[in-house]
Amino acid sequence: MANAERYWKSALWLLGIRGNGVTRLLRLVSFVLVIWSLLAWGAALALVTRVEMANADVIVVLSNPSAYVERTRHAAQLWKTGRAPRVLLTNENLRSSWSEAEQRNPLFSERATQELKRAGVSPDKIEVLPATVRNTFDEAVLLRQYAAENKLQSILIVTSAYHSRRALWTFRNVFRDSDIAIGLDPVAPGLQTPTPASWWLKPAAWKIVALEYPKLVYYWVRYQALPGGTNVGEAIPQPRPQVDAKTTVGASLSGITLSITVPTSAFVDEVVLIDARKSVGLSNRPQSDSTPSLEINFGDGFKCNLLACGHAYRSPGNYTITVSGKNRSGLAAPSVSVSISVTSIPAASNLNINNGPGQNVIDMTVSRGNGAYYIPPAAYRNAAANAVKLQNAIKRAAANNVSGEQEIILPAGAVFAGPISMIAPRGNKYITIKSGSLASLPQGERVSPVNAAMMPTITAPSSTNATLAAMWTPTPAELVPSHHYRLQGIHFAKNSEAHYSAMLLSLGDFNSVQDTLAETPYNFIVDRCWLDGGAIEGSVTNSGIRIAADYVTVVDSHSGEFRLIGVGVDTTAITIGKGRGPYSIVNNTLIAGSENFFVGGGAAELNTGKISSPSTTSCTLSSVVNLELDQNIALPLGGVYSAANSTIVRSINGNNITFDPIRTPPDTGGTAQWAATPSYIEFRRNYLYKPLKWRAGHPSYVGFDIQIKNLWETKNSRYVVVDANVMENTWVKDQSYAIAITPRKTNGGETVAAVTRELQFSNNIIRSAGNGVIIAAADGQNPYNAVQLTTDITFRNNLFWNVGINWDSTGASHMMLNLNGGPDGSGGSVQSKRIFIIHNTHDNGVPDNTYGQIIDFGDPSWGGGALESMWFNNVHQHGGYGFRSNLSVVDSAANIARFLPPGNTTVWNRNLIVNKGDANYPASGIYVSGSWPKLFVDYANGNFALASGMRGKGAATDGTDVGVDMGALIEATAGVQTGSSGSIQSTRPRRVSD
Repeated sequence: MANAERYWKSALWLLGIRGNGVTRLLRLVSFVLVIWSLLAWGAALALVTRVEMANADVIVVLSNPSAYVERTRHAAQLWKTGRAPRVLLTNENLRSSWSEAEQRNPLFSERATQELKRAGVSPDKIEVLPATVRNTFDEAVLLRQYAAENKLQSILIVTSAYHSRRALWTFRNVFRDSDIAIGLDPVAPGLQTPTPASWWLKPAAWKIVALEYPKLVYYWVRYQALPGGTNVGEAIPQPRPQVDAKTTVGASLSGITLSITVPTSAFVDEVVLIDARKSVGLSNRPQSDSTPSLEINFGDGFKCNLLACGHAYRSPGNYTITVSGKNRSGLAAPSVSVSISVTSIPAASNLNINNGPGQNVIDMTVSRGNGAYYIPPAAYRNAAANAVKLQNAIKRAAANNVSGEQEIILPAGAVFAGPISMIAPRGNKYITIKSGSLASLPQGERVSPVNAAMMPTITAPSSTNATLAAMWTPTPAELVPSHHYRLQGIHFAKNSEAHYSAMLLSLGDFNSVQDTLAETPYNFIVDRCWLDGGAIEGSVTNSGIRIAADYVTVVDSHSGEFRLIGVGVDTTAITIGKGRGPYSIVNNTLIAGSENFFVGGGAAELNTGKISSPSTTSCTLSSVVNLELDQNIALPLGGVYSAANSTIVRSINGNNITFDPIRTPPDTGGTAQWAATPSYIEFRRNYLYKPLKWRAGHPSYVGFDIQIKNLWETKNSRYVVVDANVMENTWVKDQSYAIAITPRKTNGGETVAAVTRELQFSNNIIRSAGNGVIIAAADGQNPYNAVQLTTDITFRNNLFWNVGINWDSTGASHMMLNLNGGPDGSGGSVQSKRIFIIHNTHDNGVPDNTYGQIIDFGDPSWGGGALESMWFNNVHQHGGYGFRSNLSVVDSAANIARFLPPGNTTVWNRNLIVNKGDANYPASGIYVSGSWPKLFVDYANGNFALASGMRGKGAATDGTDVGVDMGALIEATAGVQTGSSGSIQSTRPRRVSD
């Protein structure tokens, strides 16, 4: 103890602290304070850095609720001295305190905007970036993407002094391999942040200065490398797809101008957006003779009748895309054409031997390749070890796909234990993961379970964790999304059929974490893959493919045996939950108990803005983040959202928008809502069915209570082409229809902006179903679930074959179409608009035709039927009921007049009704009696062309036969059930010239 005291006194003496005990203590405290103040001062100064930049393309103000005033004022001074022409603000989506003037809590980004304006920055020189950021890293990644899209060469960052070193480190990392110069001009401390010399005397300043050092360490550890080992600087958000799209505008004629926007190039099977929505003056309904008012010809034998379509070209070539159209008077504008060059995705070259440069092929089947990836035949069943090799191969490919395409070749018969993650790549070249036996799976031909020996298998870990997929993009979503993956010839399955699995392949995050465009994965091609729900009948798997991504193609694949026993989450073969599109689902087999194909259900990307200066056609919004032209928007009236007050945005000028007219101006100070809608879906030549072994009473019934719902369903979509598909085998059990079109907000997943509109069903065979189609104007399941109004649905040239009581006598209805209205959310009702039923044939089957019906308009109190619609040139069995409603049963003319107003020949014309009995139909119809089968060329074998000499031949409003054009239907659906390419030449809806 004495020695310790002696050493202590010696230390004080060396420091110059002498005297008695009290004096020594005072001198020691003073010494410590001096040393601490110097250290604290130095620590604060060490956090402050600057990178001089005389001039920049933009000034970027980083977000911070507690320092936005000092940052925006400093940025304004830099702007006024000419350092950059524009000022960008990032947005943390945080709200400030209450504003008495605005009667709301403005976002801090709005406060920052106002501060810039007060400091003299011109409003048109201020831009708030739309994506929500959570931290400095998010800001850097967002700015990297913005800079690439806007071809910026320099950025000047404005932030607070003590944040400057971390901000500079982060931005330099993210922009590491770019040619974009980064400058940084921090705010001098002292306004909203403390001075370096005295910060440690203020408790609040410890959060600003002292905590900055742990944040620096965290950033270095967290963001030096992304998941999978890719450097932050390498994980570059690539420019969004289709940046090379060009718009061609045609000549104007009497107010009609056609316009088309098309990418100049694409790869085979890569879906692109063909967009004619900038055209003006076109009719939004068919011509008076029922022919389409619009046609987009893709140049490869396929067409659509919508203003915007997704499309994937199946073969290389130069294609001419042509848009033609007419106004309501039948006047045609000069057509507009543009070309697109389609090439195969370049093959990767050079076998990976030692991860050297330019070695872009990782072939796990050959021993002469890199031993780190090789899988010998004896190890094919070593699923866990094989998965490690595959994940490492993906990491290598993701870090290497800047200069060339990458290929990973998997041995057929090898097993890989999932989940395998498709991490964000460094570049934008495709990473192809394929079977080593892909050549045995002919391109353009659909695979099936018989091809299993030619496929490697990736398994979902159902035996240990039912929520994990076999393969997926990183979940929860990351700000840098995955993109440019192609999967070919792979078998996805569960590792144990005795256990439940939620999904097999997941592209994007269905949950609310993925809530911005920047986080949405894009560019995926699934080609000749087998999504295997399980061969054991008691096995339960929820989903084959879940899509929450953009630019997704699924071709020539088999997604089947997805079943739910009892009750639970619906099972689907393919689900598109959220995203903007486009999508191409072509030549697949889809087998599922609940919905074979489903659109909707993902947690929506919800955006809001406060309303001011409202009218019935315009308003001003406090924010227009992620709002796009032609997007649906929900506007409140009396605090209530309703389908009656839903509308579509037609122009955006700053924060001022115009929209299609609504009945009453929305609430001043109310909140508008909008969200991304899955759009531009091409759904062609798919075979959808439910096995009869799942139907109680059938000889092959397996004895399980399997949930049975619709074959095709959407709750939230627009611009969808459903063409040349065969859909068969569904019966009335858990739901009642083959096709369900019902906008719906479910489980908080969709918003009041959920909508179904701009859907085209053409050249489809809907066969063996209890009921055909239900179309709801609004969410009839719950009057308080407000959604957008259903509009613009066309059924043209479809065959409803054995749809009704002769296939399924269960329950009631047995109809081709249920055209229901819906509650508007405020005690009233709404009707759909522009529903077009043209050139379809509905067969209710034989021999029992006493209870079948054509259509049910539903409850008049819910406003059934549709406005501005057409029911032309169809062939129907009258059955027991025709055009029915709860208002009257057999008085068809009265129902048509009430529910399809005005009920004259502009709405209902040249429909052939067989055996109408005493029913009262409009005079514009064609009525025959006698044998239903004898009406057609070969009823027994499904040829529903009108037989020679029958009424209705050449009697349609367009000069053709009424009912379905069997020649076009047979041509369109050739080979669909088997999956062969057949002799595909065209899937056109009929025209006068055909």
